[in-house]
Amino acid sequence: MYYEVQSNCLYCEHSFTTKKVRTSKAKITHRDSDFCIHYENVNPLFYDILVCPSCGFAYYKSYRALNAYSRKKLKEAYIEKINVPNLVGERTIEDAIYTFKLAILTATIINERKFITANLFLKLGWLYRMTNDKEQEKRFLQQALDDYVDMLANENIKQEDVDEDRLMYLMADLYLRLDHFIMARKLFSQLMTDKKVSPRYKNLAIERWHDYKDQLEAGTE
Repeated sequence: MYYEVQSNCLYCEHSFTTKKVRTSKAKITHRDSDFCIHYENVNPLFYDILVCPSCGFAYYKSYRALNAYSRKKLKEAYIEKINVPNLVGERTIEDAIYTFKLAILTATIINERKFITANLFLKLGWLYRMTNDKEQEKRFLQQALDDYVDMLANENIKQEDVDEDRLMYLMADLYLRLDHFIMARKLFSQLMTDKKVSPRYKNLAIERWHDYKDQLEAGTE
């Protein structure tokens, strides 16, 4: 089920190996409308965050290289304050939640791009969904949505590897999940009518909106 990858810590440059899941061995049971994937056995998401066993720095593979100022901030606010356990072996869902919270903390300290923090919040929301903690799930989905909105308003997404149609669909879905009906309807309408939107996301938007309307009529939403 697992294989090992080698990484050099972005903070202390210590070389370490950590477990990853062979995706060919992870059996998918279903996918949610916001791209959350559920697995029958082991979930690759549990291993998304790299955690250095030497200094405890938790980070995502897309973090930028650290400059001197970021290192100083990390040392003062994270490295010297948090005693992180060794997390390079097999992880439980509780371990995974902990690693994402650590990564969100480090990303905040070094002022990582909103695209990164939004994705971290989104995946943490997914993990809470898997534990059936609806309150925490919605809390972190809302934070993900807030960061996506902030990113679109203040960052140049052309510099990121972002599929804009996918992002627009995801935000529409999150608005719907979080009961922001007016914004959800606006984005879904845009996805369904804009000729520039790819057929894939146009069809996903139509399917998701119709499912939502059917659930409303059935009284299950």
